[in-house]
Amino acid sequence: MCRALLFIALLSMASSARIRAEEDAPPDAVRVFAAGMADKPLAGLVWDADTLKGTHAETGADAEYPIEKVEVLRFPIVGEKLLAHKRREVLKIREPVRFQVAPLPDGLQFRFTIPMEAGLYFTPLVGPSGGPRRNTFRFWIGEERIHAQGRGAGRSRMNSMEKWNIAIPRGTDRDIHVELFIDRKGETCHLRVNHQHVKTWRIPTSYEENPEGGTWAVIRSGIDPQHITGFTAMSWSSRRYPDPEKTPAGHWDHIWLQNGDLLPGTVLGIGDGKVRVRLESGPEIPLPFERIREIRLASDKKG
Repeated sequence: MCRALLFIALLSMASSARIRAEEDAPPDAVRVFAAGMADKPLAGLVWDADTLKGTHAETGADAEYPIEKVEVLRFPIVGEKLLAHKRREVLKIREPVRFQVAPLPDGLQFRFTIPMEAGLYFTPLVGPSGGPRRNTFRFWIGEERIHAQGRGAGRSRMNSMEKWNIAIPRGTDRDIHVELFIDRKGETCHLRVNHQHVKTWRIPTSYEENPEGGTWAVIRSGIDPQHITGFTAMSWSSRRYPDPEKTPAGHWDHIWLQNGDLLPGTVLGIGDGKVRVRLESGPEIPLPFERIREIRLASDKKG
């Protein structure tokens, strides 16, 4: 009997460890976003003539995308620490889902995808009792706009962050892709939606409860049951965000490097773990995948 109970306990522990490992595994392939097609992580990526080809990193199946439909290539993040990851989570009405963020660094980056019709709240930093951490705020993400408001100690005490709301730039699929960068030390945030920079703002120092007990990011549905996919929280070095004032002209591909530089150029081909790029300044160079964070292809490649 004791042996049987011990076996069941060990099996349960192994299963839990396996589940955690799957949830905590960061993306290890280039994720392709294309108009009218589901985004997929691809290994062995090759740009062959007018087609982008690769092997689905999760199923092993071959996949290909016409270049004129490809919009964004998202490469694995290097040099940062993974804090939380969840492939998919169902959000029920009035039942918050908490993702523990530990250890809590000075710089954080969040990314997740939700349906276009979503109505949900996202609070990046709260304590174990639900009270806000330093510099935190809350988003309301609707179908058309994102609203933000600072949070302080309790519902009646808000920090001095200016309220704002902004239209969601339309993508070509039915999802909203959100990326949030928080520099807690420098009190600055950057928001990208559907692979576009939409807002930079200040987050004044506000109430912070006892830092003991951990920190969570909290998401909850505001209207109907929703789902969230690809939730990831990582550390972030604030130097690794491109200057929003230096966005290249629309006819150039945007190559966002891991160090935060944003290069204008033309992608000529992909293969053997490298991207061949002709820079705006003239020279043609190979860029290893590990140096690239994201490529946004120019609109003229989409026909």
